[in-house]
Amino acid sequence: MVVLWRPFHEMNGDWFWWGGKDPDVFIQIWRHMFDYFTKTKDLDNLRTSMMMHDIGKIATPDAVLLKPAKLDPMEWEIMKRHTTQGGEILGRGPHLKVAVEIATCHHEKWDGSGYPQGLSGAGIPVAARLAAIIDVFDALSSKRPYKDPMPPEQVVSILKEGSGKHFDPQMVDLFLSRIEEMREVYKSMS
Repeated sequence: MVVLWRPFHEMNGDWFWWGGKDPDVFIQIWRHMFDYFTKTKDLDNLRTSMMMHDIGKIATPDAVLLKPAKLDPMEWEIMKRHTTQGGEILGRGPHLKVAVEIATCHHEKWDGSGYPQGLSGAGIPVAARLAAIIDVFDALSSKRPYKDPMPPEQVVSILKEGSGKHFDPQMVDLFLSRIEEMREVYKSMS
């Protein structure tokens, strides 16, 4: 499934999981963070699952997905469906439980204001909480059709502001303890 997803990422520029960024650095950080919270040893499954977090965007119209400006309210509702669509796509394989959790819940917020289910706190699957931080970090740090990358200090500030609101505060602290490794990845891409 990841092989099928790769051309989609190449087309839309949302290229966090490949595109010149050293996946080994991300894997080390995921390993450190995910092991800390769950003690799981199934890191290959976690890595593959996180790579498919936005697979539901396959069903999002290009006019919405590639729009070089802010989405209007109707377009935003269409974009938000990628979470449930991703869960539906991945839900057909019983061995993809973590992938379904990530695809469906990576836009849930710690305070319950996220989507699609309005989950909060520990009700959000651990892997989805981790994916949310990494996804936002990448979105803020990368060029997108509608924006330039933000300076690293601003990215860190936004992550800190989101701690306890958007993100699991323990995971933010742990992620920020490894922020220099993430910055090196982005520096090497410039």
